[in-house]
Amino acid sequence: MNFTADLSGVLPRYRPLFQAAIEKMPEVIKSPLFLHNLKAEILKSKNLEGELSKWKNASMEEIYQYIVASDIHLVLHTYYTVKNVIGYGYASTVDIYVNTKYLVNDSLDDLEDLMDIGSNLLHEHGHDMGFDHDFKVTRRRPNSICYILNRAYEKTFKQVYGLPEKPQIVYVTPWWKKILNVFR
Repeated sequence: MNFTADLSGVLPRYRPLFQAAIEKMPEVIKSPLFLHNLKAEILKSKNLEGELSKWKNASMEEIYQYIVASDIHLVLHTYYTVKNVIGYGYASTVDIYVNTKYLVNDSLDDLEDLMDIGSNLLHEHGHDMGFDHDFKVTRRRPNSICYILNRAYEKTFKQVYGLPEKPQIVYVTPWWKKILNVFR
């Protein structure tokens, strides 16, 4: 896998941040942990229920091989909008647009920031490779390859760079609400 990026469309202030994130991406994607995490996320995703492309019926190995065998060339652009869109990319292009609204910390030393940027770039590159999901937020959307790539990349990044996993929040119904429900 050759990995290159054109940062000429990125505001100069953000170029070092993107460069630092991009330098870590090949190590994460080529890690055997990435394949393991990708497989685990696909299994959890109800067999790619949210995938809208020809890849819906692909095997985990086919998806992985397509990702790692492909040359990754990113042409990055930054823009700003107050909308909750982190970034976007389109099928059969190499252009990725990243909303600077979400680049608030811009610290080269913050591995979580670099992980988030790399995860977003891989998600958008997924669109470039032809993976697709619902445009609007739906129940199926997280079960598409682009979102699976996010989760697999972030988990692998944390393992490769020794970042702690954040504990999952479990919501428990208080005992008194359970009792009230019995009497309804």
